[in-house]
Amino acid sequence: VTLPLAFEYRSALRVDEVVPDEGEIAGGDLVIVRGAGFTAGASVFFDDVPANNVTLEGAGTLSLASRPASPAPST
Repeated sequence: VTLPLAFEYRSALRVDEVVPDEGEIAGGDLVIVRGAGFTAGASVFFDDVPANNVTLEGAGTLSLASRPASPAPST
């Protein structure tokens, strides 16, 4: 039964591990995020820049490509 205007409860999002914890300045490294509550269409951000190629590997795992490092602020 589908109820119009009903509320849908979802599992809480949780991040347990991000591997690796560092990478190349140029970006493009494979990054694995493990946790819970991930869904198709999930977004991952490095600071405020979205990651490339985010893929839901399973309910508890995302894979993605890291972004290039932001330039250092000038002084």
